[in-house]
Amino acid sequence: MNAAEQKSLVDVLRGRARETPDRLAFNFLLDGESLEAPVTYAELDARARAIGAVLQKKGLTGKPVVLLYAPGPEYIAGFFGCLYAGAIAVPAYPPNPSQIRLTVKKLQGIMKDAGCAAVLATSDIVLRLKPLFLLSPSMWRLKWVPTDRVEDSAGDRWVETELTRDHLAFLQYTSGSTGEPKGVMLSHGNLLSNLESIRIGFGYTPDSRGMVWLPPYHDMGLIGGILCPIFTGFPVVLMSPIDFLTKPLRWLQAISKYKATVSGGPNFAYALCVRKISAEDRASLDLSSWKVAFNGAEPIRNEVLESFSQTFKGQGFKKEAFFPCYGLAESALFVTGIPPGRGAVSVVVDSAELEKNKVVLRPDQSTPGDVSSKRLVGCGMSAVAQKMLIVNPDTCEICTDGSIGEVWVSSASVAKGYWKQEERSEKTFRARVKNQHGLGAFLRTGDLGFITASGELYVTGRLKDLIIIRGRNHYPQDIERTVEQATHSVRPGCSAAFAIDVGGDEKLVVVSEVERRFSPTAKRSIVGEGIKNEPERLKELDSEAVFQAIRKAVGHNHEIQIHEIVLVRAGSVPKTSSGKIRRSTTKQAYLSKELHTVATDLFGTGTPKRPLNAVNDSNKNSEAESSNALPRVLHENQPGIEKELREKLAAAMNAPVDSLDVTQPMSSIGLDSLHLVEIGTYIQGRYGIDLSFEKFFGDTSIAALANELACLGAMSGGGNSSAKPVGKVPSPIPLRTMFEYSRLSAGESWQQALVALYAPIGIALVFARITALLVWIPTFLPFAMISRRLTQVYFKVTCFLAGMVVHVHNRAAFDPYNGPRIIVANHPFTLDGAAWMAVSPSALVVADKLSKNAFYRLFSFVARFVVVQQKDTLPKLYEAVNTSDRPVVCFPEGCTTNGIAGVLRYHPFLFSLGIPVHPVAIRLRRPVPIVHSLLWNNYYADLFWQLFVPFTAFEMTLLPPQSKRPDESAQEFADRVQRLTAKAGGLVPVGYDADDKTRLRNKTKGKKKAVVPVTATYKVRWNKDQDKKKAA
Repeated sequence: MNAAEQKSLVDVLRGRARETPDRLAFNFLLDGESLEAPVTYAELDARARAIGAVLQKKGLTGKPVVLLYAPGPEYIAGFFGCLYAGAIAVPAYPPNPSQIRLTVKKLQGIMKDAGCAAVLATSDIVLRLKPLFLLSPSMWRLKWVPTDRVEDSAGDRWVETELTRDHLAFLQYTSGSTGEPKGVMLSHGNLLSNLESIRIGFGYTPDSRGMVWLPPYHDMGLIGGILCPIFTGFPVVLMSPIDFLTKPLRWLQAISKYKATVSGGPNFAYALCVRKISAEDRASLDLSSWKVAFNGAEPIRNEVLESFSQTFKGQGFKKEAFFPCYGLAESALFVTGIPPGRGAVSVVVDSAELEKNKVVLRPDQSTPGDVSSKRLVGCGMSAVAQKMLIVNPDTCEICTDGSIGEVWVSSASVAKGYWKQEERSEKTFRARVKNQHGLGAFLRTGDLGFITASGELYVTGRLKDLIIIRGRNHYPQDIERTVEQATHSVRPGCSAAFAIDVGGDEKLVVVSEVERRFSPTAKRSIVGEGIKNEPERLKELDSEAVFQAIRKAVGHNHEIQIHEIVLVRAGSVPKTSSGKIRRSTTKQAYLSKELHTVATDLFGTGTPKRPLNAVNDSNKNSEAESSNALPRVLHENQPGIEKELREKLAAAMNAPVDSLDVTQPMSSIGLDSLHLVEIGTYIQGRYGIDLSFEKFFGDTSIAALANELACLGAMSGGGNSSAKPVGKVPSPIPLRTMFEYSRLSAGESWQQALVALYAPIGIALVFARITALLVWIPTFLPFAMISRRLTQVYFKVTCFLAGMVVHVHNRAAFDPYNGPRIIVANHPFTLDGAAWMAVSPSALVVADKLSKNAFYRLFSFVARFVVVQQKDTLPKLYEAVNTSDRPVVCFPEGCTTNGIAGVLRYHPFLFSLGIPVHPVAIRLRRPVPIVHSLLWNNYYADLFWQLFVPFTAFEMTLLPPQSKRPDESAQEFADRVQRLTAKAGGLVPVGYDADDKTRLRNKTKGKKKAVVPVTATYKVRWNKDQDKKKAA
């Protein structure tokens, strides 16, 4: 099927699968370097048919379906699965763990606007995200489809849907206002037209080879990086954007290794490579195959193009490979581009005239520091089969003589409009030139520019005041709303956010009016006229507190750094007659220093710092001061690490070291994703610790982070959180006595006969308890989420229904609110954690494997689980201790025992934190001789026998809190707590650990029936020996 006969993207992929089934379509670098996941056209077609069949079966044809994937092969399969089913794909960002509330809110806004009927994701993302929508009935009722569990055989049931060019393919949500998401409706016809324009404009052929790291959620990554290669028929190497940001060298290494001919990204990506790739790393690169280096999505800087071409000239990169281009989501993607191989062109214009939307060319020469002129990079000529005009945005008349106006576009690539926003679509997508209606309808891009006599488009700015920093769109009204919500001191509706050029980079400036009741503090040196003489009765303005609150709010909500905050007197921000903010006028007043300034805060100038509580005084939505803002216990290595982190952050953000206050939350700095990845990568490489990104967006200060790194690296100096207990200690009893090997305890024959007689009752109890639990657990689950007290009641009733009776001894020794943050207990039974929740709702540490258990998933809605893996146990525990409002419960034995012989040696990992712990001794008893846990324990088997027996009594003895002594090592502290726990439970402290249990289990594997249960009898004999020793 040739291009003219293709009616949809489904036809394109189906054609590739028929004609070249074994040809490589994509090769995803799972680790960003060498771990490959190749996908052929036939394999992609098979996966798409299988997913499409499942969606058709669920009745999703013609309905919006949101895609929530991490970048990878499954994302591409899910996208095409939607198209194969005739559904409307809605690509979206998975919620960011570091800003879960904010990103979930944004995602809910998109899903609600689109009216999504289902969610496609991998099973791990479904598991993580679905509980987040528990309190949103509309989201909870969505059909969640984990596509990685769909078998390829399901594709046999796929029914081909009759698609035309007018059918919607997907909704591309732009980075618009978070309160008003805009979904661009792109049909199959729009995409096929634009893909043909890209193929011709970029000079693609089936012999091209691509390398793409751009996110697939946005148009450049999805259309340019995934759809266009399939359309043209050439292979592409894909990489996660995080892998690129973490190590920019990976991008160029992939181009070099796979001989890519086409690759690119926003302007900042090239600048990042120049800054981050050393001469030593450059020496191994070969970029001679790179023919098309596209640059778009944000303003293109000539100095970046020059520095990149000079830096990598020795590696074979040719300056002529640069391909500046321009496009937008409303026109699918591509609008203009240069002829391949020509290279970038630029002009120098008068800066002052440019601000007045006039083009006055200056001599083509540049003088460092000259602000009177500005060099603009051309974005190329109009794509084929497209009309492009420069129109006066006010009069809708065509501009002449190369004057600046709004860029208008008309082609088959232009989208149908905005989803469910007919009025806005009419204004944006169906604009007409005044007195020239014969030209037809045009798309108003909102971008300002001019076209030269040769047809070259130069984009000079934005009509809509859009701020583009590092390729990301930020709407000023969103930032202004955040600023006004951050502090009482700023007047609502009286802030202006805009971008300025600083050293070739776009920087954010915020100008805000202060409330009339405030006057500037006398300590400020910059005082605007008309305010210093106001009456003394007016309150002083705590400007430093205002600055901290604004930086923290904008950094947290938008991941962007504010270059300068300017507080001005009331009535100073220019507005239209209807009350709208005149941002361009405010920007001009700022640049010409004509604002009535009250106070300013320029990032990186080392202004005086204030205590943390000063920020909270002015915050409208102030939460309780985080316990993580300052460390609870200072480690001896903390000062050195603090100094190192401070210097690294200052270098990353191009700010003086003295300007960073170690006691202030890092969220107030305004870290964006690039800074975040850079600092996180440094910490991982320097200390071997992979910290959660939410550290940088919460209330964590540099001092607190330094202390955490010191504690986490305390055991090995390099941050190895999986260190093993040092040395062995003598064990008074054999290892085998610590475990049971048969469900029926060794005893008299009459006991076994009693169990046989009890069996019918036990079976009846199992059914009765399961029925009661199935009614109780889901019915009262929402109530248990309301408060900590109701959670405790919920677990008490759950334990009662399951036959678990909890007896607490020495309760007076336990303070759940003001006591130690860590509770440690021996671990005789799988359900110890559930039993403890009936005593005091806590954050329960569970292994990653166990967290996937269905029961743990269910209780995760009301219980706080700290899910750990061996590599991140200590960081996760430290984080939980410092952030959770509940104590953290941990079982340092690391596995279950029989609970009647001894206590395994405690692992020292949590004791190395130097935090006081609260020991708990647990003993179990049952009225029937049925063992609660075996050496080869199985969670479901343990649960069944728990429901089978009349009851299990949990005897919990609470011991006094214990602190680490100055002369103790972490292991010595752990051993002391182990001995105290064993003594309180009438057990024996042994030197065996969880690894010994694993070795015993492997040694006796396949010999279960041959092992004699000797524990009970040996325990009795050992106690008698101990009594004799005491008597002697």
